Amino acid sequence: MKRKIGFWREIQGDTDNITRPKKEAPVSAPKKSLVQVYFPKRGMNLSYYNDQFDLQVGDTVYVDGKLEGLRGRVTAVNYSF
Repeated sequence: MKRKIGFWREIQGDTDNITRPKKEAPVSAPKKSLVQVYFPKRGMNLSYYNDQFDLQVGDTVYVDGKLEGLRGRVTAVNYSF
């Protein structure tokens, strides 16, 4: 018997009456913040104003402007400015 590649399991009995809990994705509202972003290819830390995302330290981001297309890592987030 041929089987597909991937996850597979055999369920005994009627599968039509099984109810599975729905998982909801956590909703995060954008928070106005001033973030410090480190760009490893340039060796620079720059500050950016953010009002579109709920950024946390360690997030990977792309920015607009002269460093557009370079990947940066958030090193600090300040909500009171």
